[in-house]
Amino acid sequence: MTMDPLCATLLVRGLDDWLHLADLDWLVRKQLPHSADADVPNLAAEAIATLVDDGFVQVGEVTDGGFIEWDSTAADARLRIEAEWLALDHPAAPGDVCWVANTSRGDERARQMRRVEPP
Repeated sequence: MTMDPLCATLLVRGLDDWLHLADLDWLVRKQLPHSADADVPNLAAEAIATLVDDGFVQVGEVTDGGFIEWDSTAADARLRIEAEWLALDHPAAPGDVCWVANTSRGDERARQMRRVEPP
């Protein structure tokens, strides 16, 4: 199964740790360097929604109790991420808007991609 390069990068990076908004911002800009600043939240939210739909990641918050998944559909998560990101009055930072965690299925797929595709 071929995966969009941005989605693949997000998934492989998620093997090591949960991703925060600043990670998403950096990864979109690295993968799609010609994107306009205003497009970054949309591109990131779209990639995350695709990964949620495929069962590869969860979106949520990190509290003292750990990662807490949002109770929302992929489409709702996408809209929320984009809206809250655009509402920020500062550059994306850890703890803003959401965190993204690979599911066990996502970790399995990311490991397969690491074995098959060049780093």
